[in-house]
Amino acid sequence: MRKVVKPPVVLGPPKLLGHVVALLLSAVLLGVIYPSTGWWWLAYVALVPGALLARHAESLWRLVWVSVPVFWVWWVVMLWWLVPVTLGGTMAASLILSLFTTLGWVLIRRLTLHGRLSLTVAVPVVWVLVELLRTRMPFGGFAWFLLGHSQGPWLPEHSASLIQTASLFGELTVTGVVAVINGFIADVMIHSFRTPKPDEERPPFRKRFLGRLAGVTVVGLVVWVAAGTPPFAGETRDPTDSPGVVVSVVQTNEPQDNRQSPSLEDRIRYWHELLIETERAIEASTSLDPDRTHEHVIIWPESVAPVGIDPQTLAWADEKGFTSFGQIEGQIRDLAAVHGVHLIVGAPAYERWVEVELEDGRVGWLPDGPRNSVFHYGPDGRQQSKRYDKMHRVPFGEYLPIVDYIPWLKNMVVKYLTPYDVDYTIQPGDDVVVFDIDENGPVWLRLVTPICFEDTVARLVREMVNTARESENAHLFGLVNMTNDGWFAIPGQGYQRLQMSAFRCVENNVPMAKAANTGISAFIAADGRILELVEADGRHKGFAGSATRWWRSGEYERTLYSYVGENPLVIVCVLLALFGSGLLNRPMSRKAGNSSDPDKMQE
Repeated sequence: MRKVVKPPVVLGPPKLLGHVVALLLSAVLLGVIYPSTGWWWLAYVALVPGALLARHAESLWRLVWVSVPVFWVWWVVMLWWLVPVTLGGTMAASLILSLFTTLGWVLIRRLTLHGRLSLTVAVPVVWVLVELLRTRMPFGGFAWFLLGHSQGPWLPEHSASLIQTASLFGELTVTGVVAVINGFIADVMIHSFRTPKPDEERPPFRKRFLGRLAGVTVVGLVVWVAAGTPPFAGETRDPTDSPGVVVSVVQTNEPQDNRQSPSLEDRIRYWHELLIETERAIEASTSLDPDRTHEHVIIWPESVAPVGIDPQTLAWADEKGFTSFGQIEGQIRDLAAVHGVHLIVGAPAYERWVEVELEDGRVGWLPDGPRNSVFHYGPDGRQQSKRYDKMHRVPFGEYLPIVDYIPWLKNMVVKYLTPYDVDYTIQPGDDVVVFDIDENGPVWLRLVTPICFEDTVARLVREMVNTARESENAHLFGLVNMTNDGWFAIPGQGYQRLQMSAFRCVENNVPMAKAANTGISAFIAADGRILELVEADGRHKGFAGSATRWWRSGEYERTLYSYVGENPLVIVCVLLALFGSGLLNRPMSRKAGNSSDPDKMQE
């Protein structure tokens, strides 16, 4: 009997169903690597199906028009916590963000099209550059759900070892580490399951050996660096017996709803609950330092004061006879003075007020150019002269892009396309402000205070910490994130924030205290470990509480990232992308019709 010779197996271009299956598989894997599911290990294979599809897709446009709807839905699901705030905004933002994901698959296809780059190189290069773009644009970017974030801790029992490479070139370094392994696995699958065509020339042994050796070396180096603290990370020494500062974070529980404002009675009740919880935090800090030989710092959440407490607003309120403003500000002063503590207070700053006629014909006043601010009250009860105004505003939530500079169009957008009747936008701050605690004492603490989502903007936090470090004689530097997450009822959003906050600590080698309305409030170490969460009955969100810890003076050396940022990593990725696309070695002239790019040859 004659032996039947089976034809060789050749990986052919996937059809429509193959596109859908591959992209859906990547979408599902990418969806479960973040909290609250948190299956972080799947991040190392999450890009493999999409990368294999991009490598073998016959039609560029089929890849695009399948990817956009799949990842539009993906982004809507991942941003579901934003829907109660703005359904239309969530849908629009998700569509824009899906274009970035699709751009990633398209660029992977381009860089591997003629075999210039393997997937081991192309996947990290592309994903780093696409995430860089997404963190910058549009309107300041959106830095949530970076691939590397999946490796960050979000509970005290989680390790922070896998994000230590962020101290080199920032969060994108960790994205590159994870993406390299995805690309390597995809390359292994291609070479393992692919049988060469009969007329295909087999690469020489030397080339195959060197290629595999290079791949194994790259992946081994990546794993080795990711598993421990890399060089230039910035050593942290925080001895437990060194002098320090006692820090408390206070978590309030004031739900937010843009469809209706809380009643005056509710605001008063929430205010008194804050004062009571602050008293408890002061008791806890006193128990840690009974002799009160160190400074005590109490941190409140963002915009927790129910009225403006800046001097201009207080003077205006006094002139108009609105006594509640002065009474509330007086309670803050008394709280700091009676207990001898520093209060870091989140409150609005109004500065100017304009007279308006209300619908019922009465005269009212509206703030002109409000700001989202942080105030510092010293142990003597006085409001310090320094005030930080939020610099990085949330698009649509705190300002309206484009129309913000066209008053008549802005008024129409506010009236017809937002749930508000009046202009709710805020003005940005101009400069970084550093708050000094006990400048002439044994422990000089310098605090910078990113407000709300500012802690998700790595470049801004880097600028803040570097500004604080300009005073070399300070003993301790710290990040304080004051936020109001009462808009978001889904706990996963808060845990995702914790992951990003851990990256800010590693990147700059400084600890962080996070005070959040409704939670999640926490202390994070300089190496990214979640030290403590405000907790009640196993919950971290939806209640009022506090937590208190020592911040010890130690040696918090500067990281490589604090000096150079992400620039070296980006430059390398850009050069590799240019090489892979053929732009670096393309001839000056090319005859028309001599292109071998299949995208240009499609019907």
